[in-house]
Amino acid sequence: MTPCLFATVSLTTDIAMATGFKNERLKAACQSTDAVLVMDNFPAQNRELPRNPNGHVVDMDGDGAPDLFHGELVETLVRLSGHSTERLNLDGNTSLPDLVNLLTPLVHAIETGEKSYSRINLSQENPLRIGAFKNEIFANDPSVPEVDAANIGQYAYKILERLWTARPDLKIRELYQIFERFEQAGVPIVVAAGNFGPSYINLFSMMPGVITVGSQDHQRRPLLTSADNEFVEEWRLGVVVPVKVQDGVDLNGDNTADVTNQFLTGRTPIVAAYHGLRAEQHATSISKSFIDMLGRIANSSTLSPNAAVNGIDPGLYKVEDLIQLPSITQSTATLFKSLGQYVLKIASGPPTIFFDVDEQGTLRFDPKGDKSERQLTRIAGTSFAAPIICQ
Repeated sequence: MTPCLFATVSLTTDIAMATGFKNERLKAACQSTDAVLVMDNFPAQNRELPRNPNGHVVDMDGDGAPDLFHGELVETLVRLSGHSTERLNLDGNTSLPDLVNLLTPLVHAIETGEKSYSRINLSQENPLRIGAFKNEIFANDPSVPEVDAANIGQYAYKILERLWTARPDLKIRELYQIFERFEQAGVPIVVAAGNFGPSYINLFSMMPGVITVGSQDHQRRPLLTSADNEFVEEWRLGVVVPVKVQDGVDLNGDNTADVTNQFLTGRTPIVAAYHGLRAEQHATSISKSFIDMLGRIANSSTLSPNAAVNGIDPGLYKVEDLIQLPSITQSTATLFKSLGQYVLKIASGPPTIFFDVDEQGTLRFDPKGDKSERQLTRIAGTSFAAPIICQ
């Protein structure tokens, strides 16, 4: 089997209220008074001002500097659902065999009554490309038609069986058996659908007893980056928009600090330099020489997808101008148009800060879409939908 099926394991908000539970196991987990076990990336020790030298951190106040570990934000979101938490620290490079070693004593402790949890929130993703299943592992199997997002459930066990046979070193079979034990013990494992888009599935979604959660925006539309397949049985808000309050940042709209100032770097938010300004007066034009250069190499293999977006100078750009550049993929263009009319490119990395404009042509940073003030940044991902599954 070709190795391209496997991607690197990665760790991967106002909060929407669920109107009911389709899953009885989820209903029982949400009503339980037991703690939620959060398996994620945390500081090695519970320090007051954690800093992660490996870069697995999130910027909570929108100033471009990291504030929290990924797991600390996920844990905060779990607690907003009213549950206490316990932590199980995952290194950012946790492999599937490592996970087997972590889960084996854990499931034993639950089976013997030593530990009791309402649910386990596993912030880990191992994305598999759905289109590769037929073309690669079932290429010579006429009994399997094209596998797609709608029918993948009926082939899941067969897929896993092929994977663990072809790659026994990954210990996928051992993982499957461990997940079966969690299911028999009555402890659901909640996982994020994945952030690689609807063409991918999270390997963990195909494990027994798992509840997979997809991400929506504030208008209850699926995020274009979220996986969307037969295993996604719950959808929750997957966009964290921290709002500035006196003592820190508020995440759930109650005007109190959910992350206090002591954890924040507290510099000037990046959006503050543009929010409220006239858009046309501050937009940057893409130079003709840059466009000409791209045109000359547009058909060259040296121009990678979306390279133009990452290579432009820092500044504020019209989204419509950016998506006309050569090499921009259709998925990137669709994503950008869904996020705003203008986008800010800072010194490093791709453009990530999007603005709308009001009737007067004024820039508005409003990822919540409710015209409220003090919004600082937009942090999106299915890993932030999963912890609020009980809300």
